[in-house]
Formats: sequence, C-alpha cells, structure tokens
Amino acid sequence: MMAGLRVEGLTKSFNGNRVIDDVSFEVEEGEFCVLLGPSGCGKTTVLRLIAGLETPDRGRIYIGDKEVTHLSPRERDVAMVFQSYALYPHMTVYENMAFPLRMRKVQREEMEKRVLEAARLLNIAELLGRKPRELSGGQRQRVAIGRAIVRNPSLFLFDEPLSNLDAKLRAAMRIELASLHRRLRATTLYVTHDQVEAMTLGQRIILLDEGRIQQIGTPEDVYERPSNIFVATFVGTPQMNLLKGRIGMRDGRPCFVRKDLLVDLPFGGLEGYEGKEVVLGIRPEALAEGEGPFSGRVEFIEHLGPERIVYISMDGETLVMRTGSGFSRSIGEGVRLKADPSGMHIFYEGRNLRA
Repeated sequence: MMAGLRVEGLTKSFNGNRVIDDVSFEVEEGEFCVLLGPSGCGKTTVLRLIAGLETPDRGRIYIGDKEVTHLSPRERDVAMVFQSYALYPHMTVYENMAFPLRMRKVQREEMEKRVLEAARLLNIAELLGRKPRELSGGQRQRVAIGRAIVRNPSLFLFDEPLSNLDAKLRAAMRIELASLHRRLRATTLYVTHDQVEAMTLGQRIILLDEGRIQQIGTPEDVYERPSNIFVATFVGTPQMNLLKGRIGMRDGRPCFVRKDLLVDLPFGGLEGYEGKEVVLGIRPEALAEGEGPFSGRVEFIEHLGPERIVYISMDGETLVMRTGSGFSRSIGEGVRLKADPSGMHIFYEGRNLRA
C-alpha cells in the first residue's frame, strides 16, 4: 500500500561538516517528486536518511502516519533503485527480481506471480532466464526497477538511476519511467542532478544546494518563478543571462540602469528599491531581434537544427539568445535586441523580486 512521505528538520553532519541543514518537505501519496541539485549538494544523503542507511543528527521522517526515523531499513517498507544496478552477477534476471521476496519468505506461487507481472510491465519477460552480463544497460536498469516493484513498497526511492546510460537511452528510459508511474501511481522520490530529468519526470521539484532547500514547486514554478539566482541559473539551458546594475526611474516608472543601458521594467513590486544594486535576469528565449534597449555584436552561433543559440558581445558582457533557424545575422555583425517581460527577473541580494 502506498503512503506519503514527510520529512521534518533533517540535519546531518559528517566529520564536523554539515551536509544537510534543516531540510523539510512532503511528498503526497502517489506523487512523483524530484530532488534536484548539483553534485555534492546533499541530495543522496537525504535519500539515504529516508531509506535508513544513515541516521540523522536531528529531524524526523514519517512514511504515512508512521514515524520511521529510527527504524531499520527493513522496517521502513521502502524500495531503493541505485545508480549502479547492484544486480547479483551469478543470478538470472528472475532470481535477481525474486531475491527480496525470497528473503521475506513469500510463497513460491505468489513470488512467481509478482515477478512475472513486473517483468511484463517492464517488457523484460523474455529476459528472465538471462544473467546480467547478457543484458544491455537499459535492460539491467529495468531489472533493478523490477526488483523494487515486486516488493509493493510504500515508497520508491531512486538515486540517479539513469546516469550510467547514454543520452539516447536516458531519453527512452525517462518516457518509460513516466509511463510506469502513471500505471502504478507509486509514491516516488527521485534524485538527480539532471534538470531535464527533473523537468520531464517531476510533478514537483525540490531544489537543493549546499544542504538547504532553495525552492519547492512544479516544473513550471521553478522555471518561470525562480526564488533566487541559484534556482534561476541552475534550471534552464542555456542558463539565464545576468546583468548587474541598479533600479532607476524614467517618467515615473522603474527601469534597470547599467552604464548607458536603460531597460524599462513593466512589472510592479519595485517600490522602495530605487538606487539599489540589483541583477537583471533574462531567459535566452526571451531575447529577440527588434527595436529594444540591447545592442551588441554576434560573437558565436551554435546551429542546433531548428534553433540557434547566439552569443552576443555587449559592453564587456555576453548575452545568450535562443532563437529559430531563421536568424540571418553572421558572426561579427551588429544586432539589436528586445526582451519579452515574461522572461525578465530582478534579483536583489540574490532573491527574486518577482517570485
């Protein structure tokens, strides 16, 4: 039976270094939630604390209504899928998938039923007699996922399960995982450093940096309304353009001022910030050719099929624009740009004033 997850004030240190600092969040029953962040931010440690493989210095963990903070991994009713497939090389696919059931002394008929159901669900029924060395990377990962599914756990934990696969296979496995979740409706916490995985798989994203939560929200929330500069630059490829300047006034309306650059800011909430140093953030896709305040020279163009990533030199800075294949300028040519207000943000002391 599936259950929700609640984490309250988790804190963990190793050798005097605090790697998790007062982390709190909830995953609703049946939700696919992604814990996203750069390498070393503490996301795998959070997963291991939830699984019972590490003990928190402070904080509580609940699965459903039951506190599991100090229970052993076996007592928590969770299934974890690791980055390394962790399959037993001397066992067949069937034996690997059946292993957790055999350890729980599940009846043979029930064990065979569960393994076959999971194998069919994952399209690996024809592989049950093979050994791991006879399988591709994607097939091994399916076996590892199947071994978790047969347990019917309250909670699935995934620790970067696709990072060992090539780009094409990762894309295919993302689709399979999303489809699998729709069928199982399993409560899932999925750890990754890959923003594409997070944005395509997660119903909600928990963004972690240096052991602290930076933002929790839907993929749309964290992309369109990033809470701070870290979130704004971590989510989105190419990353958001950042320009340092200050808030000024023009005709009674707020604007962004940087040397000779004046950018009207067509949104509110800036009262009291006149003269303060801020950072203007602009998504690359919000920039377009046109009569606007930005002007520079084309420095480099990446041709990516239906789109172009254009690097524009402007007053000692480089602006990155994402545009269509119809972009006609050549390297070295001057270009003038406008910006869509929906892709513009103002950061003061790192915090997004539009969030």
